[in-house]
Amino acid sequence: MLLLLLVVAGTDFLVRGPLRVWRGREWNDFLSPYIQSRAWIRGMDPYAIENFAKLWPSGKLIFTFVTRDAMDGTLVAKRGVPSPYPITSFVVLAPLALVSWKVAEVLWIVLSLGALAVAIWGLISIARVDWRDPKAWALVATESPAVPVVGLAVAGMWAAERSHEILAGLLFAVATCLKPQVGLCFSLFYVTQRRWRVAWVASALCGLVAVIAGGRLLLARTPWLSSYVENSRQVFAPGAINDFTLANPLWFHLINLQGDCIHC
Repeated sequence: MLLLLLVVAGTDFLVRGPLRVWRGREWNDFLSPYIQSRAWIRGMDPYAIENFAKLWPSGKLIFTFVTRDAMDGTLVAKRGVPSPYPITSFVVLAPLALVSWKVAEVLWIVLSLGALAVAIWGLISIARVDWRDPKAWALVATESPAVPVVGLAVAGMWAAERSHEILAGLLFAVATCLKPQVGLCFSLFYVTQRRWRVAWVASALCGLVAVIAGGRLLLARTPWLSSYVENSRQVFAPGAINDFTLANPLWFHLINLQGDCIHC
């Protein structure tokens, strides 16, 4: 049964990840942060709809809904883009945003595959389970879909377990910059464990990245905070893409406490 689950999960990952890259005609979640990181590098508002359309990658056919929804102002509510990622994520993704979309997309897939391998190896190593033990493959079968961030977080846990506290803090900081709702959970855990060095390193690096992120747009005299707040409001508005009620036709793709309680 575990083998069947692994085959199904692996097939789904390959179809929705590398295969979609090879086909090159479908939307994927990396496209928005890539474009927004390019905007940040140029000192432009990464949350402005007009910049999202303006900086669409050359050589990639723009989707009809992007231009249509951008013109009528519903792109954020309907599609969740430009996404309200934290501004720190654009600093982390800046190296990928410096290369062409085709190169960046392939690199992102490679990084994701590497992070998946790290997450699997790290979890099994932390649990001190032998690879020949069926319990090791049970850990693999329950892997999270937020692959790069989970890979960083698991690597941080592995480093902390071996008293490499500075390395652990650095890894948690990068994870937090990309996805605070995940990375912060790990940092807070080590606060409760009174592993102060891990927490301080993670906090200091996150603070430094936030200063760099905000400072770049401040030097360019680009207002961005109001756009970020407005985008966040729109994606969670009634009927919008992140609304957990039945008013959102895509509510079923959300996994959260509110939605589970309402629809149970």
